Amino acid sequence: MGMDVGGESGGSMATPNVVPLIDILLVLIIIFMVITPLIPKGLDTLVPQPSPNQQQNVELENKNRGRPDCHERQT
Repeated sequence: MGMDVGGESGGSMATPNVVPLIDILLVLIIIFMVITPLIPKGLDTLVPQPSPNQQQNVELENKNRGRPDCHERQT
């Protein structure tokens, strides 16, 4: 259980009892598995919407030793 008898030097060698730790971890895993589906999905956020008459085009060029260069044009 909590102690092994007879190490290499012939004396007793104490080892920690990990059974209670494993029991606690299993209970926590079960609790999280039960609670996770009950949590609402997604976040309620307000995202700004673009105006319908304005479009924005983005051009990417590959120059300067392979570094991308970004140009924005509004039409």
